[in-house]
Amino acid sequence: MDTSEGLAAAPNASTQENGSAYGSSVAHSPLFKLPRELRDHIYEYAFCRPRYHKITKHRGIPEPALLSTCKIIREEAVSLFYGQDRLAIVVNSYDPTAMMIWIQKRISLHRAYGVEYSSPYFLRTGPKNWANLKLYMRMHHIGQIGRMFCPPPGSSGYTDEGFFIMGLFNAVNEMQDRPWTAVGDVLDTLRPGLVNMHPDWALEQAASFE
Repeated sequence: MDTSEGLAAAPNASTQENGSAYGSSVAHSPLFKLPRELRDHIYEYAFCRPRYHKITKHRGIPEPALLSTCKIIREEAVSLFYGQDRLAIVVNSYDPTAMMIWIQKRISLHRAYGVEYSSPYFLRTGPKNWANLKLYMRMHHIGQIGRMFCPPPGSSGYTDEGFFIMGLFNAVNEMQDRPWTAVGDVLDTLRPGLVNMHPDWALEQAASFE
């Protein structure tokens, strides 16, 4: 993600390099006496850890305290924090809830700052859960969420399991004009292939979301 483009698109006065752009509360702050380029380096340094963020239902995406310091700092730094190369979101047991929270957050950020944010990297942890994966595919079927991807065979990160799941999403795409009940029945007939790869795919109950 090109953060320079994102900053240019954000509709805020703090991109101007003169004292009149700031309110009296920060006009004499040493931070705002520095050139914008140096402030961006400071923000980047402050955001260097942690990279992985666990979304919860009640707290959403945890943000560093710096983004709550003042409105001007948030306007200048929010694009740097949510840059695609920085943010990785933990998804528990293929639960799509975290991804939906990110989509809502991305819409909110766009409305507030006029910036389009690319999707972050999603780190999947926990047991493999069929109920969650099927819910994920159902949300994809109705257009609420994007599909999962797997690296091509022979590349780093490729797994037979990931390739199989990508095939399930291809099947869902081919049945976009079919009711979900019919699509779900087809997926259930293909499920034993995943169970053979890992017994956790026999799990039925959806994982709880904090």
